Amino acid sequence: MLFLKMLRDIKENKASYIACIIVVMTGLLVFTCMSMVSNNLNTAKERFYKNANFAHGFISVKNLPYSQVDDLSKINGIKQIEGRVIKDVRVYTEDSNKNIYLRLISIDLSKDFHLNSPILMEGNNLKNNSNNILVDTNFLKANNLKIGDKINLIIEGKKIEFTISGTEMSPDFVYAMKSGQDLFPNPEAFGIAYIPYDVIQSYLKEKNSVNDISFTLEDDVEYENVEDDIKAQLEKYSLMAMYPRKDQPSNLMLTQELSGLEGMAKSLPIMFLGIAGFILYIMLKRTIEQQRGQIGILKSFGYSSGEVLYHYMSYAVFVGIIGGALGGISGIVLAQPMTEMYKAYFSIPNLTSSFSFYYMLLGIIIALVTSLIAGFQGSKKVLKLHPAEAMRAETPKEANKTIAERIKLFWNSLNGQGKMAVRNIFRNKGRSLFTLVGVMFAFSLMCTYFNAFSLFDVMFNDQYEKVQIYDCKLSFETPISSDSALRDIQHRKEVKLVEPMLKIPSKLTNQWHEKDVPIIGLTKGSQLYNILDKNNNKIKLPDSGVVLSERAAELLDAKVGTVLQFESPLLGDEKKKIYVAKIVPQYLGMSGYMNIDALSELIGNEEMATSMMLKIEDGDIKNFKEHYNKSSVITGIEVKAELVKKINELMQSSKAMIWSFLIFSIIIGFIIIYTSSVISFSERERELASLRVLGFTEKEVLEVLSVEQFFISIFSVLLGIPVTKGMMSALAKSFSNDLYTMPSIIKFEAIAAGIIGTVISLFIAKAALNRKINKLNLVDVLKERE
Repeated sequence: MLFLKMLRDIKENKASYIACIIVVMTGLLVFTCMSMVSNNLNTAKERFYKNANFAHGFISVKNLPYSQVDDLSKINGIKQIEGRVIKDVRVYTEDSNKNIYLRLISIDLSKDFHLNSPILMEGNNLKNNSNNILVDTNFLKANNLKIGDKINLIIEGKKIEFTISGTEMSPDFVYAMKSGQDLFPNPEAFGIAYIPYDVIQSYLKEKNSVNDISFTLEDDVEYENVEDDIKAQLEKYSLMAMYPRKDQPSNLMLTQELSGLEGMAKSLPIMFLGIAGFILYIMLKRTIEQQRGQIGILKSFGYSSGEVLYHYMSYAVFVGIIGGALGGISGIVLAQPMTEMYKAYFSIPNLTSSFSFYYMLLGIIIALVTSLIAGFQGSKKVLKLHPAEAMRAETPKEANKTIAERIKLFWNSLNGQGKMAVRNIFRNKGRSLFTLVGVMFAFSLMCTYFNAFSLFDVMFNDQYEKVQIYDCKLSFETPISSDSALRDIQHRKEVKLVEPMLKIPSKLTNQWHEKDVPIIGLTKGSQLYNILDKNNNKIKLPDSGVVLSERAAELLDAKVGTVLQFESPLLGDEKKKIYVAKIVPQYLGMSGYMNIDALSELIGNEEMATSMMLKIEDGDIKNFKEHYNKSSVITGIEVKAELVKKINELMQSSKAMIWSFLIFSIIIGFIIIYTSSVISFSERERELASLRVLGFTEKEVLEVLSVEQFFISIFSVLLGIPVTKGMMSALAKSFSNDLYTMPSIIKFEAIAAGIIGTVISLFIAKAALNRKINKLNLVDVLKERE
């Protein structure tokens, strides 16, 4: 009997329960989907790293004799060590507008065991004494190549033909980027290729040498145990960089993405389930208040307090099981296309989405526990109700003047319906608080995701339209004299303006905080690269000191005036001190900025440059590139317009994810507002029917509810702005990493969009209330309950 009563009650209030189920389903969809995708990525990553012998440590040197590599294996704690040559080269194409690069990595075919071994996906393995290469799978597909095709590479100014023997995936280039300034892998313009060591040696000036070393460690040996010994051995070979696996760029990006997924799998479901639990709590609390008489009758017929409690908690069980099951199934279905999406970014073999009963079952359990907690809190009042007390109407509360009634100017400005609405707000604080919190969350959700969507555009527009205002950038293989480079480029008729840039790797240390931060040297009055403060005002580079990005300052716990320890491969073992002159926002990348003269002096060189920034017309870029296309000094010609276009294309999937959250936020926002309105109506059904009997028209009755919602909504929006700030900060923290930093600012447009979305939801809810008022059966509502 009680089961049929539950079904009948749920049917009578189906809109509210369906809304609650949708909120639970959304939370569990996010949990199941994100958890499964994270698990898929993590499982495939660990399997790949193990099969490919992914190294524990990585070293970059300028030039080390190959014979010296084995000497490093004698260092206590090192298990295996391997040297190789890494060199970026241009791919020669007939279309001079294309910039395509390959990172050549040597592999010694005379050895049976290799660290960071490329996994052959298709085709044949490499052969010695033959110009053959293995290219990464994404590069082959993106450039419409196939196994057996010929490809021309420019190596130290010479065009050399190679044959593609097969495709590969390598563990140290899971996330393949040409430089730290890139945000996404771009296989059309950059790829990874493996080449026999003997073959690449025949085309390089430095013979029988390597510039990259990888090593693994003995069991129970930490990276820090061998770091100093290795540095001492490599001191005379121009050690450029050394870092453990956790800081290896590709692995770092994958790890940060996994952390972000895991964070979202925990935080977003908690928010959605919290909202669902709150709605369910209020619904059951109000249901019990309305069914006091029925509870009294049930207890007088012999039902115990426990049985009645279990009956009302069964409403919560119904919501938890249905919402959890739907959310779990939806999450499993969505996990497959989302896993496929990650294949475009991360090159991991055998990355597939598998069906998981574990996450589905765990999701249902989480939903059920949340619903039971909310159900118990909302239903526990039945334990205190005695049959005789329950069958009597609840004693009316003492009515005193409210705070609003004491404010004469405000009170006298209201009409009759307005006075009734405001009085109801203050006399029914619990109901008013529920509506206020519901509208506040709805506004905050919509505002947060509108804001997040617009901030992605802000991040890129600021970087490429306000900061990097050059049209083209030439990158050199090694730092060269800026004066000679300027003289060579300035005479070209296509070039309107040219400025040098010096970018050097460095490690900055503040007490126990340390971080690898590239330092960019610019001319003091640079016209092609702007450094902006929080108000988008251009700042001048100081004569000394470093201007640090906010994220770098945060990781180093540095403030303006903090003295940092500066280390760089260009200084050898020497350590210097620099102070933080300014801290500025930077959305893409993480850098420090210095006057180019001061930076050159800091590293003990004459004025040097690693690249040149150019102002050049679009129509002249082709001729300019043709002139420098075969230069052995220039390793890259970056055209900003092409880069921006490609980034926008690659951003579509990220924007699609934000769009999906935005749509969910609008739906959830409407559900919260609609549910709070329906619950408020069901509580006051008798009161509203009384107004109709007293002569109020349907429009006047609706006005009472509308005015009440209007006043509550004003305060909800005002309170929602700081809540949005908190939600935006949490979202920015989960999305931000060393490659890009999402600002936590709230744009006015987002607040306006949130208000519009809230108002639209309120109007739809008002239309639903109007229909309910029209359907009020005055006799049935007003007659005494039996």
